[in-house]
Amino acid sequence: MLIRRKAYEAAGGHAAIRSSICEDAALARLLKQQGGKVVLRSGDRLLSARMYTGWSTVWPGLAKNLVDTLGGPASALTTALLALPLAWATLLIPALGLVACIGNEGSSACFALAVALAGSAAAVGLHMAGAVHFRIPLWYGLLFPLGYSAGALMVLDSVRRRLYGRVTWKGRTYP
Repeated sequence: MLIRRKAYEAAGGHAAIRSSICEDAALARLLKQQGGKVVLRSGDRLLSARMYTGWSTVWPGLAKNLVDTLGGPASALTTALLALPLAWATLLIPALGLVACIGNEGSSACFALAVALAGSAAAVGLHMAGAVHFRIPLWYGLLFPLGYSAGALMVLDSVRRRLYGRVTWKGRTYP
């Protein structure tokens, strides 16, 4: 984060958000509330960093922040409950359309299959583009419904951690 010193000090700096679990988002919100401008930019041409080294760090790192990132427990659960069936629908709707098309040759089911495949191709393409952008294996983009399933489980874990006051990160437990 790059913040003008005057804006940072006027907002109270990190002291103002010291109890926040997701301090970067909390600081950005605070700056915006005080009339500051917040812009999200990619710095990948300037530097690179590896946030996580595997599932043992990915899961707790994301679960720590998901409730805040998604706007609170209710919003996080709603997002997970909506995203999960939509992700799987990308595979299931064309599969059902294929069965219907094969069973009713020449029917409107084949047209519906074509539409479903176009929508699914767009969703898969978007996730593959994300894989390319984030420099992760391309096949991750093909398996995005599994990723959404893992994400939904992380949301549940994130909400659970918040409800029981057990948000732990790098050896520290947050209230």
